[in-house]
Amino acid sequence: MARRLTRQERQLADLMKQLEPKVRDAFIDAMRGAATAVDRDALISALEVGDIARAMELLRITDRTLFPVGEVMRTAGLQGSASVTAALPITLRGKLGFGGNPRAVDAVARITSGMTEYLVQETAETVRNAIITAVNEGVPPAKTARDLIGLMDKRTGKRTGGIMVLDDQRAGQAQRVRAMLGDKDEIRKYFIKDKVTGKMKPRYKTTDRRFDKRVRDAINEGRALSNSDIDQIANRHMSRLLKDRATQIAHDNTLTALRAGQHAGFEELVETGAVDDDQMERTWLSTGDSITRPDHQAMNGTKVYGMNTPYTFPDMSQALYPGDTSLGAPIDQTTYCRCIEVVRIIPKKNHDRAEI
Repeated sequence: MARRLTRQERQLADLMKQLEPKVRDAFIDAMRGAATAVDRDALISALEVGDIARAMELLRITDRTLFPVGEVMRTAGLQGSASVTAALPITLRGKLGFGGNPRAVDAVARITSGMTEYLVQETAETVRNAIITAVNEGVPPAKTARDLIGLMDKRTGKRTGGIMVLDDQRAGQAQRVRAMLGDKDEIRKYFIKDKVTGKMKPRYKTTDRRFDKRVRDAINEGRALSNSDIDQIANRHMSRLLKDRATQIAHDNTLTALRAGQHAGFEELVETGAVDDDQMERTWLSTGDSITRPDHQAMNGTKVYGMNTPYTFPDMSQALYPGDTSLGAPIDQTTYCRCIEVVRIIPKKNHDRAEI
């Protein structure tokens, strides 16, 4: 039987439902805006003369590109901090307002800065690899530019489907699908046999099922798809890959911003003198399902005392709260982490512990 969620878990879950889609959509809009802003003619000119450095500069994203994403995350951090007030016993609630908690602002600023730095580097790597591959394969500059920045959507006035909005892994998948569709012998690999049903299904979940019949017809007729069909299918596939990437980024960073804000809120509570630091009991709770990583299963129920005492993972890395990287926890301990910490105040007069 699944355990009953604590009040703090329910609060964070409600905030995630509100804020995660906003971070996801802000990231998609920011990346599509960056692709739309690229000077296509200048990019083609740089590719024609083999000026890879210039091409990469034209395709570079910056912290300004991702500023709207950071703004939503700052909101998440402050709401995570404010959620502490709602959970406090009535005797403590009036002592705190958490309006613009500077601790939460600083914590989320660190998270946003780390996210931005990582995404800028990740995008540069994707762009560099795509350009080098195109040059080595002799792809015409105009086609390379189109593959990098995508096609203009006349309805929205923004480009969609460009490689530059993806990470290297998803960009590689997009290029493999495009190559399959353009080769009469390789196109069969677009589908694979389902191990359970035995039926053929698309190899990748991010391809658009609405095009399956078109691909099957080509396979049955022993031909590749036309260039226009390939462009349409590949563009839709890359749009879905961007949404998939944005969903991962939104989940990780929104939840971490909320957890950071919550932790900062409890630190603020101690700083006011309303409670002593040694009264703060913090417990790591893992999700406990089949996809929870073993280290976090092992951490479930771990208790520490005081707001600055770190949790220690089995690999000896440390974190102040789930998803925290400020103490050097590696990415395999933080990305897609769904754990939270629950904080309790130990009353001074007895040993009973009251959840807040």
